[in-house]
Amino acid sequence: MTLNSPDLTYICGIQRHTFTPGNCWPLLNHLKMRLSKNDLKSIYSVKELIDKNYKSHIIIPDLATEAALSTTRLKEGFKQVFAVTIYEYLIQVRMGKAKILLEETALFIKRIAFMVGYKNSTSFINAFKKMFDITPGEFRRRERRA
Repeated sequence: MTLNSPDLTYICGIQRHTFTPGNCWPLLNHLKMRLSKNDLKSIYSVKELIDKNYKSHIIIPDLATEAALSTTRLKEGFKQVFAVTIYEYLIQVRMGKAKILLEETALFIKRIAFMVGYKNSTSFINAFKKMFDITPGEFRRRERRA
């Protein structure tokens, strides 16, 4: 069986993944770094920690300690498994939550910024605009018109 085979199945000890030529990035990167099953479990647990604690001030060395990995191994492993850095993933989670709050509530943008982990609204607005090419206020207005 080759990497281009559409039915290639890879079992990493955490969950079963079926890779096709278009989505084999995690497998190829796993082969590059040679992550152990314990490394993969730790990296997935860090992702879960971020998902649960995105509102908090997250520090990569603290995540590495929690995962029992070196900071370098965690950062490189996370990037290889998920194709984004830890920081990029954190921003994606925060922005996803912010979009939901903007669509479903009438909360002030400053309040939403705080709720998704930003200490000030300026940083939040800049991050939102960088990710979506629109300010949170403009996004909310568009969603209300739709």
